[in-house]
Amino acid sequence: MAGNVKLSPLDLEILSELDALAFGFVRLSLEESPGSRKKQVALKAVAFMERLVVERQARLNQQRHADSNNNGSRNPLIDPLTYCKLGHLHLLLGDYTKALSAYQKYATLTPNQYWRNTVYLYGQGLVFFHFNAFRWATKVFQQVLYLEPGFPRVNEIHIRLGIMAKVNNDFGTSLRHFQMAQINTAPCTFNEAEINFHIAHLHEVYGKYAKANLLYRDLLKDPDLSSPLRADVHRQLGWIFYSVDAMGEKMGRIQTAIQHLQKSIEIDAKSGQSLYLLGRCHAAMGKVHEAFIAYRNSVDKSESNADTWCSIGVLYQQQNQPMDALQAYICAVQLEKFHVAAWTNLGILYESVNQLQDSLTCYCNAVSKLKNPSPNLHQRIKYLKTQLSNAPPPSHSMKSKQLPSVEEAWNLPVSNEMAGRQSNAMKGAKVSAPQNGPSDPNKRFKSESNPGNNAPPALTPQQLQTLHHLQSQASLVPPQQQLLQTLQSQLHNYRQYQVKVQQQRVVENAVSSLDSGELVNADILAELQNKDLGSVSDRELEALISQQDIGSFAESLLKQIQADGVEHHDMEVDGERDGDDEDSGRSTRASHQTENGVMESKDSIMECSTDNRDDSGFKLEDGGVNAQVTSLDIPTHLEVVRSTKSLCVDTSMTSDEILLVCKKWFESNTELSLTLSMTDKGPPEPPERPQKSLSKENLLPPTPSVYLENRKDASSAQLQEFCIKHPITVVRGIASALKLDLGLFSTKQLVETHGSQKVDVITQLKQNADENWDFNLTKQVWHCIVTKSNTTISKYAQYQTATFQDSLKEEQEKGGSGGFRGDLDLDGREETRRRRKQQSFLQFGMNVDLSEQRHWRTQLTELMKLPPWARVVSAGNMLTHIGYPIPGMNTVQLQMKVPCSRTFARQESNNFCAIDINIGPGDCEWFAVPYEYWGAVRTLCEKHGVNFSHGSWWPNMKDLMEEEVPVYRFLQRPGDMVWVNSGCLYWVQAVGWCNNIKWNVGPLTNTQYNLALERYEWNKLLGMKSRVPMVHLSWSLARNVRLNDEALYKSMKNTLVQSLKRTILILEYLKSAGIELKHHSRKRHDPAHYCAQCEREVFAILFVREIESQHIVSCFDCARSRSPDLKGLVCLEEVRLSDLKAVHDGFRFQVTPGPTPAYGHHAALAANAAAALVSPTSSSAAQHHVAAETLFAGALTNHQMLGLSAYQSAAAAAAAAAVAVSGVSSGSTDPRASFSAPTGTLLRSLPLCLPACSSLPISSQGRAPCLGEVMEDSATPEIGPIEAMRQDKRKFQEGKLDVSLSSSELLSCCKDLGHDDGDINTRLYDAPPVNPPKSKATSLSREELLPPTPSVYVRSKEEAYSPQLLEFCLQKPIVLIRNLASICDIDLQLYSTKRLVQSHPSHPVEIRSQMEQTADENWDPTMSKQVWYCTSSRSHTTIAKYAEYQASNLEETWDTMERTVNPKFDFSDKPTRRMIKFGTNCDLSDEKKWAPQLNDLWKLPAWLRVVSAGNMLSHVGHQILGMNTVQLYMKVPCARTPGHQENNNFCAVNINIGPGDSEWFGVANEYWSEVEQFCHKNGLSYLHGSWWPNISELTEAGIPCYRFLQKPGDVVFVNSGCVHWVQATGWCNNIAWNVGPLTHRQYAMAMERYEWNKSQKYQSIVAMTFLSWNLARNLRVSDSRLFLSIRAVLMQSIRLIVQQLSFAETKGIKIRFHGRKRNEPVHYCGLCDEEVYNVLFVKENEKRHTVHCLRCARTQDSDLKGFVCLEEYHLQDLLDTYDNFQLATSGELISSSVAS
Repeated sequence: MAGNVKLSPLDLEILSELDALAFGFVRLSLEESPGSRKKQVALKAVAFMERLVVERQARLNQQRHADSNNNGSRNPLIDPLTYCKLGHLHLLLGDYTKALSAYQKYATLTPNQYWRNTVYLYGQGLVFFHFNAFRWATKVFQQVLYLEPGFPRVNEIHIRLGIMAKVNNDFGTSLRHFQMAQINTAPCTFNEAEINFHIAHLHEVYGKYAKANLLYRDLLKDPDLSSPLRADVHRQLGWIFYSVDAMGEKMGRIQTAIQHLQKSIEIDAKSGQSLYLLGRCHAAMGKVHEAFIAYRNSVDKSESNADTWCSIGVLYQQQNQPMDALQAYICAVQLEKFHVAAWTNLGILYESVNQLQDSLTCYCNAVSKLKNPSPNLHQRIKYLKTQLSNAPPPSHSMKSKQLPSVEEAWNLPVSNEMAGRQSNAMKGAKVSAPQNGPSDPNKRFKSESNPGNNAPPALTPQQLQTLHHLQSQASLVPPQQQLLQTLQSQLHNYRQYQVKVQQQRVVENAVSSLDSGELVNADILAELQNKDLGSVSDRELEALISQQDIGSFAESLLKQIQADGVEHHDMEVDGERDGDDEDSGRSTRASHQTENGVMESKDSIMECSTDNRDDSGFKLEDGGVNAQVTSLDIPTHLEVVRSTKSLCVDTSMTSDEILLVCKKWFESNTELSLTLSMTDKGPPEPPERPQKSLSKENLLPPTPSVYLENRKDASSAQLQEFCIKHPITVVRGIASALKLDLGLFSTKQLVETHGSQKVDVITQLKQNADENWDFNLTKQVWHCIVTKSNTTISKYAQYQTATFQDSLKEEQEKGGSGGFRGDLDLDGREETRRRRKQQSFLQFGMNVDLSEQRHWRTQLTELMKLPPWARVVSAGNMLTHIGYPIPGMNTVQLQMKVPCSRTFARQESNNFCAIDINIGPGDCEWFAVPYEYWGAVRTLCEKHGVNFSHGSWWPNMKDLMEEEVPVYRFLQRPGDMVWVNSGCLYWVQAVGWCNNIKWNVGPLTNTQYNLALERYEWNKLLGMKSRVPMVHLSWSLARNVRLNDEALYKSMKNTLVQSLKRTILILEYLKSAGIELKHHSRKRHDPAHYCAQCEREVFAILFVREIESQHIVSCFDCARSRSPDLKGLVCLEEVRLSDLKAVHDGFRFQVTPGPTPAYGHHAALAANAAAALVSPTSSSAAQHHVAAETLFAGALTNHQMLGLSAYQSAAAAAAAAAVAVSGVSSGSTDPRASFSAPTGTLLRSLPLCLPACSSLPISSQGRAPCLGEVMEDSATPEIGPIEAMRQDKRKFQEGKLDVSLSSSELLSCCKDLGHDDGDINTRLYDAPPVNPPKSKATSLSREELLPPTPSVYVRSKEEAYSPQLLEFCLQKPIVLIRNLASICDIDLQLYSTKRLVQSHPSHPVEIRSQMEQTADENWDPTMSKQVWYCTSSRSHTTIAKYAEYQASNLEETWDTMERTVNPKFDFSDKPTRRMIKFGTNCDLSDEKKWAPQLNDLWKLPAWLRVVSAGNMLSHVGHQILGMNTVQLYMKVPCARTPGHQENNNFCAVNINIGPGDSEWFGVANEYWSEVEQFCHKNGLSYLHGSWWPNISELTEAGIPCYRFLQKPGDVVFVNSGCVHWVQATGWCNNIAWNVGPLTHRQYAMAMERYEWNKSQKYQSIVAMTFLSWNLARNLRVSDSRLFLSIRAVLMQSIRLIVQQLSFAETKGIKIRFHGRKRNEPVHYCGLCDEEVYNVLFVKENEKRHTVHCLRCARTQDSDLKGFVCLEEYHLQDLLDTYDNFQLATSGELISSSVAS
């Protein structure tokens, strides 16, 4: 550079476009020199900037020297982007070493910002790729894809990632990257055919030869296929047909292979690889001459191929030319030092001539670098060592050797026939492997020492033989030991000298490529290694720039990038070798050179750049170094990043502000990227391991453990806090403390429950926990050998049993005593290992999904006993809020194990916590590493060649200890629970036979959320799918919860902001592009969407295309890569922007007054827990209701008191819970629902608010009402409940009792009333009167007398779960709901006769024998007149026997009538009728027997279920057969259910199973008195009798009657008090039960019938007093009328109890406290059948005690002599319940507790 450097504006424009993005498109190294303008511009810029570096570095040095105050400061005068631009230009010029140096300098100067420059990262990745540093290239390319998914060269990145994954044998990853490159439409240096070739070759490498063959042949069909690529395809097809037996018969395959190889040679005559393979084919056919010619031609092509020389050696060996074979093998191993086949064949050759020592040396070299050497080689080595140890020492008289030793052969000249060929090969070897091939063809590996050097003497053959003999001896005498030391020292010195000489030769013959040499220009490198580029002197810089052949400079620099060094992949990676004695050459390397110069092989990448490199370098002109820079025409600040102005949004902004900022930003920028929570720091990295050194004791720390003794300990907040603080915790005794029935999860119970459940089986090697052997049991490794298959629980149970019996038998044969636990004695001894070879594999049953409620309801219910923070579903569990099941995470999974079954090392998905309970009977051994060390473990995984993220591996304890990684190790015994904290790495091995259950939980803590989000981002970086969609989850949490943890709030808010920003930008892009956006609302329980290409989560905006009738979802970046204008894609908006903005703005930090515990934020969790129910939390309705019960109950069961605002939040959330449980979306304008739960396990502790008539209107403020708000009349001012009651007093008894009285006031009033000498009124409900109601006097028309039946046809689940359906049913006397069973996926076949017989054929069935007749008639037994009385008799049978009757009846009918399930009978000509049998009252209450049937009913809407919190009958506390349990009816045509009202006027649900129909008749409750009068008129008891109404008589009396057909799958809802009767039209089964909606009407009608039954001396099956007290204990009611009615009953009950106790005291009767057992049924008087509550009178001397009411006891003795009075509840307990039962209003402060 002799003067000023000036560039024109055009030159500056050219220079601005030259960066890494131009790599492969702008080939500066191929431009004509010096005429190319681009190249000249680049060279000028490089010269200027390098000169600028020197000049400004000198200034900086002067400034430092002058200013002592700034001594040592780092204030560079050069813009770091200058180094980045230098790196780009050197990359384009093909100078990779300088490019790497400049890039690294840029990264050093911008340690916290360089990652923002994706173009720089791309350039650096290309450099790493060129140097085969695949680990670092992969890392950098992944960072580019992570930071900018829409990067302009994303297809180039995917291709290179695919190539590297192929080399690393990662088939799935490689194929995915190639496919993503295929769909990208951006410009690419690879054409489609070349990518398809890579895909085909990938299948070939992975062993999918048939698929590879098809893909290769598809390529040949392309007429535009380039000639080089066509030649490569033919070569690969030739190799497949030659080497793969599955391609057909051998000779036919080889002929086909020869044809393909000849076509390849015709196209590319210089293809030495094809010639070599052709020689292999000829050799296989016995054509030795043709084979040798092909090999010789291959060598003539100057291709240094060790395989060729090995195959030549095989030919010579077969022709009995051992010396020539020896020389050929030596050529092979010199070209490739660790060529296994060559060393093996050479060993065989030496062994054939009885040179055992040389043979042993060759075999040892063959296995020295193999990960999995052949066991035959090890056996041979062992045999030779034995032979040599027993052989006599060598003597001079022994016969001379037939072949030279290995050392001698290494330096022998080759024969004339081979010299020329081998010389050419060695010349070619300079390019690919110069470290093995010197230039002298006649003296291979012969050192050329300098004249001044004194070479140490080499050992003579006799000395070598003596040395080998001495080394093989076990013991030596002192003279022999001295001789051995002397020979070893001499040999060591000679080998060191050879290494030095070889290094000198490599330096002299080095070439520019990094792959072509070792350390060159060592002097310059030694000086520059410890210097920054900015501190290099002029002379050093000139020397550095002028040196183009310093390949090892880059290699050394790579090693300095990180402390652990950079992987430098060799040019070739060992592939599969043919190890037979006849032909032992390696498999072919499928080389392919593209038009852009890219060469790729089966096992390696020959050249990784996409341009034909020009190795000539650029040197400064003479005098250029000393020239002064006086012109700045070239800008010093070079914009090398094609970046845009960053878009800054923060968590303090509102959604409107974010929208405004995004719109302004988008006006000038169009590049969009999505990265959550990583905007201010670089791509995610594994954590740095703690720096502190650990002692030996700290490397094996004691495992944190807790022993629980009782339920209180298990439910304590301290237990949860303890678990959260430690990486892993074993909680011992929890199953015993909570009385968990572990037998429900035993193998026997699992088989009985659902033996056909699918089980994933992992076949593993059986071994001790401290070892992990390779397949050949030769060395310990990290990789685990596994194969996968499937089976069922039943079949695996058989295997589990068989292994146990075999082991037990083996122990007994050994004479083993008791105490056998199933742990195997597996040590490292040869005998044990030999036994394991015979039976070395086991099967581990895993991933048994227990999420299906209908099968596993009992098991899942049992887990509800766990504390809330440990449950599968809980308000404080993030995973509960996902809204759909993720198997094994928010559902339970079971593992079935035999001894030595292994759960391989892993971290939980998204770093969520995990819970594992050992069912037993055997133990499990656990190993765990804290989260902080997972980066160190990952490094060890890379070192041992296993994939940390999705590989199967078992850490070696010795390796972990050497790296100072602490490991927890402990035994998990049956009943122990292991808590795995966030991010903890663990692995488990079964000690004995056992089962385990596990699931994940996500505590609502900032640590858990951030670790989950970090792993989410890490998975995106690696291109892996995150099982937990964190964006979807974050928005769900924002909708459902209110947080008082500020750190967690800020983290979640940041995620929402980033997601909202991304959504806005995409919408702006679509708007600017004029693309139509269709709204596609999200359905309940829909899983989150993932991109089908990159597997990233797709939220809010979906891009969908249809492929083979399937809709494929893509993310924005993948959609644009496939179609830049998004044509052919449908853009769907799943969530409206307005909704996201509302959620974002509504998500605010919740300030809770008063102190909060250290963990859990209990004061706010009540609101969080109940609010979680706004959106569905599980895929199945049953799970959803389990969630509801758990969430709300868990939020109110701890010992923290709530403040007013917190409780009101919880109340509002509870109301929202009612909406969610009934299936109403949170956006509904009229949500009406009832809250329900699947089991009664938590009902006693479940506070519940339900508005009047189960409706839940929205308040005027647009929110759901709080728990205490009375919403019946919004115009009524809100007043306190006591005041309201005082305004509307109702007097009971003698006018002295009032529901507004407190318990003390009530008690005083009751005492004042006295007991009236025992004549005590037992009536509890005073209004209305107990007489039947009077019907309306209005006359009805004929049409009104036969009204249409109210019916609903359900078309979707939304309709099925809608509150409008419930409201409709409650307004009508009877409703027919069609298609409900189908919509709810009810499996009707579960209740079919066939299935019932299969399940429990001996189950009892009650039989009613009836007369066969039509529904319009009812004859007396003589057939003389029609009557109301039904003739029937009762008997009993079993399901199996009745099924036989049903089948015979069907067969008999079909023989005489039309074959239909609903036959039409004509009895007009039949004077007599036959008797038929009706199977009724078949009880299905046993959950163990009928689990599938009962679980299936959980699919119904909540208000129709057998058990739900909104069902009064669920609060009875014990089973009432046929009411709160399911009963089955088995029918034949004409089978009748006579007329009746349901017990206590409760509602009823009836489902027709089919296949026949049922005909129903119904009369509204208002007319039941008229029906009762008809019964009385006909001499029948309305309550006790069996009667069938006459329709004509009802019509004449003006009683309207509904009449309709119930078809299979139809549900009939019978409302309170409706009179109904049913007749089967065909053969069918029905199931039925009762429900009691929590409405005032239902409660009032039940109490009316309760009182009327007492007047009729008829037992009320539902004990309403007992039920009322349970409702008061369990619920909080906001329906004022329902509240007043219940409170009135409680008041009268207290009055009755006080009066009875008072009377007993006056009579001197002993009053004993009796108590009440759990699930104990209520008591009825043994004489009058009235309910007896709390005060029981029992005769003292009776053997079998009969309970009496006071009235009946007095009839036996007025003074109650002989009676004892028993008290079930303390009066004070009842009074407390009475006081606590208050109308829930917002004006009251209701104290409650909060769950952790």
